[in-house]
Amino acid sequence: MADIIYKGLSGKRVTLTVNTSDSLTTITNAAVADEGLNANFYADWVLDSDHSITLGNNASDTYADLGLTATSMLVAVLDDDPATFTKQQRQTRKLDIAAIKRTADSRPDTYDVNTLPNPYNGDDSAPDDGASTLSTGRPWS
Repeated sequence: MADIIYKGLSGKRVTLTVNTSDSLTTITNAAVADEGLNANFYADWVLDSDHSITLGNNASDTYADLGLTATSMLVAVLDDDPATFTKQQRQTRKLDIAAIKRTADSRPDTYDVNTLPNPYNGDDSAPDDGASTLSTGRPWS
């Protein structure tokens, strides 16, 4: 058993216990499951101390192969490609990430996208869909 630190999309730094024989794919899958977001939120993972080590380049390499240690930190990269995701999907994904941050801070973490003054519909903003006035704490309850 060995430890590694990951910094997820929520910005939390978490120590994860893995096996030295685990592949980078297995390690990042464990981090994704631990963070609690949908796996398609992640474009890649990169080693903070050596940006040439990424999930995209080193998926089958093991913890031991990569020379990782308990102080090694994998950093998540958000998949926020406008060619792949609509503005509405990107807006919702960012709210989902913010909800995890708010949970960690013991703040309300449930949101209603329709309380935003101008939520997206696909790639269009629709002024008639959102709240007509700004409210404190929006969109969180």
